[in-house]
Amino acid sequence: MPARSWRRSPLATCTGVLVIVLALTGCASTPPGPGSAAVVTVDALRSTGRAATELNTQIIYPGVLDRVPGGPALLADYAAPKIRLMLGTDGAYLPDHPPTLPAGWTKGAWDFRTIDELVTATFAAGARPVLNIGYMPDWMWNCATAQPVDATFAPFGEYAARLVSYYNRGSFIAEDGRVITNPAGTAHRVDTWEIWNEPDLWTLACVGPTGKGPGLPSLSPATYVAVWNALAPRMRAVDPTIKLAGPTTARGVEGNAYAYLDLLMRSGDPKPDIATLHGYGSHDERDLDRCLFDGYASGSGCLADGIPSLTKMLTRIQTSAPGRPTWVTEANALASYGIDAKARNWGPLGAAWRASAFARLSAMGVDAIFDYSFVHPGGDQFSAVDPTTGTRLLPYWTNRELARAFPVGATIVASGTDRRGIDTLAVRLAGGAINVLIVNRIVASASDVGGAGQGLTIELQLAGVTSAGELSVRSLDAGTPLDSGPVTRKVGAGTSVTLALGGYSATIVSYEPAVARAPSEATR
Repeated sequence: MPARSWRRSPLATCTGVLVIVLALTGCASTPPGPGSAAVVTVDALRSTGRAATELNTQIIYPGVLDRVPGGPALLADYAAPKIRLMLGTDGAYLPDHPPTLPAGWTKGAWDFRTIDELVTATFAAGARPVLNIGYMPDWMWNCATAQPVDATFAPFGEYAARLVSYYNRGSFIAEDGRVITNPAGTAHRVDTWEIWNEPDLWTLACVGPTGKGPGLPSLSPATYVAVWNALAPRMRAVDPTIKLAGPTTARGVEGNAYAYLDLLMRSGDPKPDIATLHGYGSHDERDLDRCLFDGYASGSGCLADGIPSLTKMLTRIQTSAPGRPTWVTEANALASYGIDAKARNWGPLGAAWRASAFARLSAMGVDAIFDYSFVHPGGDQFSAVDPTTGTRLLPYWTNRELARAFPVGATIVASGTDRRGIDTLAVRLAGGAINVLIVNRIVASASDVGGAGQGLTIELQLAGVTSAGELSVRSLDAGTPLDSGPVTRKVGAGTSVTLALGGYSATIVSYEPAVARAPSEATR
């Protein structure tokens, strides 16, 4: 596979001037040319805010993580604070597995084995679950007419209340009077519940155990709010402390997705505690590299608006729901289930895409990004670890390193660049350490689909720190060793460094003050 054939980058240093050359051998990217240096500046004394963006993940299907060699240990090492789990019936399960949406196919068939498996794995990894109730069970629909059996959605509200009771009270009384008990009692309580999954797209209800049914059409904004108002009060009545999240839309501004949150904020009772949406570079694996990063602004030929679609939608959400946390509960470069032959989701472009989205969304104060996903039965396309071998893929190292270098609560300091296609983010940690993210998302050609990116030289200049501090560099790119992760290169004392980047990449430069230069997560 392409993700496992990348070669390690050689290292060169020059005395007198701090230079790290991360030139990729055997790579088709254009090397840095004379006079092509871009300047990145950081002012460590000018604070611009607090880092708020938490990097999380999700596991959609049961019976996958436990079959990955070392899977639970890899999930624990990944150390995502939250793991999103979706309750659904789309049939992607082993033959003996019930759907993760309990009683999803048959009324009264309460079987929590598969969702309990995922919740237990989440707690074992030291994370907290976020449960997304993807849609209504099949028996609440007239599948032939694609209409709910009860247009008030009251039975769905009662169903959702039982789910909350199962996890947060330890049991519930079923429709026939049986008491359904959670084997974990209340030890696996769920704090945050997301209502519906992508109401502006088709619904995966009524596909049946084979997963071959047609599904159902999308919900209108008015119908979504009716669902919300049927569920939210009943769920909150069981546990007033839970956080409710939505509307979890997919289409972006061009698809009128903002209408769901606008109406929810006007007519929802109660209002959502957390505003959620999904964001991908594109839904089509044929889309151009530049489109995944810069969308329609990059020129004609784009099938989607890339990261700008996400930032536009977030701007609208933050206006519609001021003061509320915003979560992107699914994110990746490509959403297409057609496996990308260029391995962009799990290759260097995917690393640059994730880091670019992280830098841009951090600047907007977004509270959480949930990568899609940790491990997926479809293969590496939506995985941070290979589902067959357990090999850690580049998304694993990218999110892991970003989360450690730019933790929630760190002070964001001023940074910028004179070159388009370069994103930056800089934070100051307790004790004075500085971490700088430099993302190279420059495409070599406007027609590239799975290209290597454009190489260039970066001159990083740090202001507001002393020259006695020590600099180190680590990169997430085509040369990252997948077995052990990025190598930290110590480059000596100073306030500037020159980097030669070979193509799509995310580079973290760390500055450690001269005093108390103890080992830390920031400089590993």
